[in-house]
Order: sequence, then structure tokens, then C-alpha cells
Amino acid sequence: MTDEALSLLRDLVRHDTTSGGSAAQAAAQELAVSYATATPGVRVLRRSAAGRPWVLVGTESGDGPLFVCHIDTVPVGSPALWDRAPSPRTPTKSSCTAAAPST
Repeated sequence: MTDEALSLLRDLVRHDTTSGGSAAQAAAQELAVSYATATPGVRVLRRSAAGRPWVLVGTESGDGPLFVCHIDTVPVGSPALWDRAPSPRTPTKSSCTAAAPST
């Protein structure tokens, strides 16, 4: 893992993205989108206007989506159900679908 990717991961897990916190989810998502769109030729194709934040990122050539993503974390629930106590800062889990551009 590169230092840049590790830094992004650390920034992402600092956000409390528990389901229902759309503002925090959107902030974490923007970090991921900023990272992806820093690559030449990658841009945001569509994004949510309201509700749960999501984004579709693709290439300028229009060859297809690179990923469709939303970021949220499921609440830890009852600690009694865990084999080990959950971390006080539950890591961000992202639900992303990656797709290779069509050729």
C-alpha cells in the first residue's frame, strides 16, 4: 500500500459514517472522490441530489463507470454479541461496486 493510499484510508476511518449520518457519509465520500478524480481522465458522472449520498465515477472517454459508491457503517449493536469488544471508533465500511471500462 502506498503512503498516499494509507493516508486516504486513515482519513476515511476518522469519519463516523454510521448509517443515518448523511453529512458525515458525504464528507468521507468526498475524500474518496477527490482521490479518484485526481487521476487524469477520471471524473464524476453522476451523484445523488438528496438522501443517502452516492456517486458514480467514470472516465472522460465515456467507456463506462469505474465505481458506484456509497459509504456507511452499520452500528455495532450489543457488545455482548462480539467475541472481542468493538473498537471505540468503528472503521468505515464502504459499499462499492467496481467495474472495468468496456472495450
